[in-house]
Amino acid sequence: MEKKAEFEQLIAEKMAEFNVPGVSIGVLTADGPEYFTAGVTNIDHPLPVTADTLFQVGSNTKLMTATLIVLLAHQGKIDLDAPIRSVLPDFRVQDETASTTATIRQLLTHSAGWVGDHFIETGSGDDALDRYVSSMAQLPQLAPINFSFSYNNSSFALAGAIIEKITGKPFEDALVDMLFEPLGMQNSLIRAGEVMLRSFAVGHSVEDDQVQVAGPWPLPKAMYAAGAVAASAGDMLTFAQFYLDGGKTADGVQAIPKEVMAQMWQPQFEIGHGEGSVAHSWFVEDTGGHTAYRHGGATVGQLSAFKLIPSKNFAFVSLTNGQMGTHFNNAIEAWLIENVCDIKPDAEPAPFNPSDAMVAELVGIYSRPIMDLEIKLEGNKLIAQIRAKQGFPTENDPPRPPTPWFEVKMISTDAFKALEGPVNGSQSQLIRRPDGTLGWVRFGSRLNIKQVG
Repeated sequence: MEKKAEFEQLIAEKMAEFNVPGVSIGVLTADGPEYFTAGVTNIDHPLPVTADTLFQVGSNTKLMTATLIVLLAHQGKIDLDAPIRSVLPDFRVQDETASTTATIRQLLTHSAGWVGDHFIETGSGDDALDRYVSSMAQLPQLAPINFSFSYNNSSFALAGAIIEKITGKPFEDALVDMLFEPLGMQNSLIRAGEVMLRSFAVGHSVEDDQVQVAGPWPLPKAMYAAGAVAASAGDMLTFAQFYLDGGKTADGVQAIPKEVMAQMWQPQFEIGHGEGSVAHSWFVEDTGGHTAYRHGGATVGQLSAFKLIPSKNFAFVSLTNGQMGTHFNNAIEAWLIENVCDIKPDAEPAPFNPSDAMVAELVGIYSRPIMDLEIKLEGNKLIAQIRAKQGFPTENDPPRPPTPWFEVKMISTDAFKALEGPVNGSQSQLIRRPDGTLGWVRFGSRLNIKQVG
């Protein structure tokens, strides 16, 4: 890589700025893979991070789950446009229309509309997913089915249950047999008992300006298909190369048909508001005139980013073990896109000055079961606060304390941006009801319902 020293300096600077103890970065170009590692796996029991260190890749797991689902459809074992009940006849949520009509494809596109952050512990037995699916009967709709994109973890737990039902295997075994073994991904695991035999990273948080180990580490078994894979940067680039090569393994074997791989990248549901679209779990976006495919992951104190630009034969993965890892990953991505892909950053949008009526409309409380977002006017500034109502990764974990109030600013008629605080730089969208009134804010990619009164 050209400017290698500059890149390594950037890594060191951003690790210090965002209190990230350890990182493992993989960059794939036509010249092959290159790895950059720094820091330690665990500040209390430190081991140096290497390209083989396992990090929780979180929701990047969804890309693997979706690959299995689309492959099973190609094999004629399921129909993506058939109702979920065609495979799981006892499935239901609170809304009867959603229960009877939601399709398997809508699980992969985050368009089912029901509450998606349903994090509960259903045990480690073979019935963990069955119990989880039964518990979904209590889930209300955040919005009508197929109305608006809203990130949905519970949908991917359902996808895992479908894989188990069709293959007759635990999800984690199906993933190994159908994907990890054919691709040679030997540094990709799910079961905590297997991960602990390797060098692996733990998450970290910052409390009172001090970095400390954060837990819990494992995700519940019921959420394996949504986000439980622990993998090395090397294995994530193997997965990326597999997609760039149209389903061929490193030794040239066509492990998954080209048409399956092509289908995975076909846009299925428009996110809107300039946010691109979602394919089968992959997010599809424009990067400087080039089509890019991305995802990311977040567990307790472990944040990752994953992006492919086929026209540049480029992919990168950034694995971190600090709670501010998203900010680190964004800086790394921006540098790589400009300096490796030779794609210049987009020009800053023109300043937007909202009317008093727009600002007044945005003020309020926006809710979903796991959190509230409150936006209020203080002087001439909009400020916001996030208040967690449940912990992660299960209902038994204590919720984090409310965030300090942070400034937000409307950047268009239908979007606002955080200017500081824990989600600094993130954008949220205003979603309107059919009658034109503001019904939701999509914050953190999830719909939050505007409370009335």
